[in-house]
Amino acid sequence: MWPQIVFLSLMAIGFGISLALYGERRRGTYNFGYVFVVPVFTLWLLYEGGFFAAIGLAP
Repeated sequence: MWPQIVFLSLMAIGFGISLALYGERRRGTYNFGYVFVVPVFTLWLLYEGGFFAAIGLAP
């Protein structure tokens, strides 16, 4: 169960950083919409693959 907690925590931290930096300059600009799509897709794939079954979230 600890891998699921660590994974979700790291995703939440990355999500928060992206939200805080939204619109700031880097090579281009930070785009919250783009940063939101990748984690949602990743979570969906992990859910469908059974990664979260250990914490009671199985498809």
